[in-house]
Amino acid sequence: MTLDFETLAKEYYDAAKAFLKELIAVPSVYDNSTVSEEHPYGISVSSALKLINEKAATLGLKTALFKNRVVEIRSGAKTDNLITVAAHVDVVPATKGWTFDPFTLTEKHDFFYGRGITDDKGPLVAALFALKLLQDHHLVNDYLVNLVIGGDEERGSSCLKYYYHELQKPYPKYGFTPDADFPLIYAEKGAIGFKLNLKTKRTPIAKIHGGQASNMVIDECHLEYKKPMGDYYDITYLKERKLKFTYEHNHIKIIGKPAHAMEPDKGINAGLYALELLALYDKKVAILVELVKDLNGRGLNLYRFGPHLKASTLALCLLKYEKNQLELWFDYRYPEGMSLSQFHNCINIALTKIKPKITVFKTHELLFFDLNSKLVTTLNQVYQTTFKDQSRTPLTSGGGTYAKESKNMVAFGPMFEDEDDHIHGNDERMKVTKFYQLISVYAKAIYELGQLDASQIQSE
Repeated sequence: MTLDFETLAKEYYDAAKAFLKELIAVPSVYDNSTVSEEHPYGISVSSALKLINEKAATLGLKTALFKNRVVEIRSGAKTDNLITVAAHVDVVPATKGWTFDPFTLTEKHDFFYGRGITDDKGPLVAALFALKLLQDHHLVNDYLVNLVIGGDEERGSSCLKYYYHELQKPYPKYGFTPDADFPLIYAEKGAIGFKLNLKTKRTPIAKIHGGQASNMVIDECHLEYKKPMGDYYDITYLKERKLKFTYEHNHIKIIGKPAHAMEPDKGINAGLYALELLALYDKKVAILVELVKDLNGRGLNLYRFGPHLKASTLALCLLKYEKNQLELWFDYRYPEGMSLSQFHNCINIALTKIKPKITVFKTHELLFFDLNSKLVTTLNQVYQTTFKDQSRTPLTSGGGTYAKESKNMVAFGPMFEDEDDHIHGNDERMKVTKFYQLISVYAKAIYELGQLDASQIQSE
């Protein structure tokens, strides 16, 4: 029997759009000011998880919310043949410069706009209604599906660590996360988040702060001086570099361009230019700037290039300077040929002259799947038949997804490598037609994985 998932999905378009509108309206950004035992990621993230939990229940799906960290939505037979789809409801902050209200779903010129529409609320909603479709049409009779929704992916995926390690939930036989590119991602770079702390001598600058998340290029940086600007050379320095900035009295605001940390070359890092101003007054900072400004990590001896995952990347994501104490947060992504021990050796040697304190706060090993594995070939075939496209081939990524927190899981859509959906940037968007199509794509993917003999997985 040939199943026409695209026709079946049309029945759910209106309901999916209505729920997407509700979900986008919840500003589910990690909020340290409201973090508590009850709300481990802040009240807004808890609200979004509760909304999903309640919606899944009204759709007739089995659901459970675990301590405002993870929602588990389940359908199908009680069997070891488990298919898991993992998505996240948390989003990065909405930086300044949006054309539309980032937390209102806006439809214009054939696009949906809103923070999280692509990363990851749109795909999440599509996967939810894909599961509803499969249940309504009795297409999950001989396998079990878990749709796992986490609340902390953007900060390092503590939510899925909790799900698999503390709750000891089973890993899937096959799975995917709708949080990257089509046709699929068979390999992901490893990631290391680290901080550098350095004490400076006294400078005319009292405070600097910039950045909103540990995986975003700094789009805006503020410098506060101890006295009115007067004739400081700093303004001339910025003008010579043709940077966007504003200033008044004792304050400078440097305006950059946001981008995901895995693609720092697509942004303009205002934090690096703020560091250059601080470097005018301190030789150690001047040395540090030269070491960290290369976007591939050459200055810190961290540059690597792998045959699959290509070049390493380095992004400055958060900056704080106060009382002559400088704190910098970096996101480093590496291909084959690098390990955590090598990282420590390389960076310690590079920083010998200035000796800042180095703290690693996040690590993710790289991910690699055999291109001939059943998981990869099945999802690739689903992509090809649904989009009628044989030209694209499985990809690698500098991004880190939930696939690294699970087993037997890869990233599968929703983006295309040659489209700009403004991920982590202003006016994040998704084509309206694509959002609707995702329902059928993910329904077919879940169904086809459910038909496989899971013992044939050949992942590395």
